[in-house]
Amino acid sequence: MLMVRFHKKRKVVKKWKGALVPIAQRHIKNISKNFGEYAVCASSNYRAEVKYKGKRWEVILDERKYTCRVWQVRGLPCVHAAAFIAFTRDNNWDKYVDSYFTVDKFKEAYALEIGPLATKDQWVRTEAEGKIYPPVIKRPSGRPRKNRIVPNDESKRRHKCPRCSKYGHHSRTCKNPAFEPSQDSNEFQPSTSKRL
Repeated sequence: MLMVRFHKKRKVVKKWKGALVPIAQRHIKNISKNFGEYAVCASSNYRAEVKYKGKRWEVILDERKYTCRVWQVRGLPCVHAAAFIAFTRDNNWDKYVDSYFTVDKFKEAYALEIGPLATKDQWVRTEAEGKIYPPVIKRPSGRPRKNRIVPNDESKRRHKCPRCSKYGHHSRTCKNPAFEPSQDSNEFQPSTSKRL
């Protein structure tokens, strides 16, 4: 499976054009659609303030820092950093994208050669001195658990009374009037008859 996967990846890389992988190219293309809505106030060639809908962000290009920290976490410039890059009219996106999104790194990741494995009839037979037995399994002390361990985030089921359709009690201990379906609609109506 790994041999087939690595071979497919090496074939796919030959079709790619440019220095960045298609995911990074699509990301840059998507965020570059609304640059006109962002106001860039540059304090230097590498530092600027980007404004959008009353909010402000500081972008530092040479350090690849940005106040919302999306660029540091993902490795791809966010829309605010991309607006500043477009403002400087620098079309070389390779400088601002992490090296892991380059085609060269992708080729390097799948450059490993995996040798084919021998089939079962080609296995080398070895004579063992003694027979190897499975480990002895001891039964743990205590009564075995029957109920599964319920996680904290799982919602608990609530019991619904079949007589009055309310939660929190059973039909044997129900003191509420029983609900019966009315003829006009599918809703349940309380009955006036006493419980036997």
